[in-house]
Amino acid sequence: MEMIPAMLTLFRTDGALDLAATRTYARFLCDRGATQLLVLGSNGSFPLLDPSERQAVVEAVIEAVGDRIPVLVQVGDPATQRAVNLTRSAKQDGAAGIVAVTPILLRIR
Repeated sequence: MEMIPAMLTLFRTDGALDLAATRTYARFLCDRGATQLLVLGSNGSFPLLDPSERQAVVEAVIEAVGDRIPVLVQVGDPATQRAVNLTRSAKQDGAAGIVAVTPILLRIR
């Protein structure tokens, strides 16, 4: 059976991304039996992040788990071109696949 947790996005108390904690969290989930990870899904605060922050989270998770388990990345965005760019970045970063939330579920910026 597959276990694919939707990861939280972790922040420091000053509001910045906590990429060190994100790496630790990804390894924790992997060590506890996750068979894949879903990054920046509905639990991942993705509408609050700009594209460079989203990419930093993806890079941190993929770096943390290496080739131990596949990483899926949610790339949905109200702007089609941003979603395309996020998809390309996820592929370049080594994501195993993508998930795309439709714009109707996203807050327009």
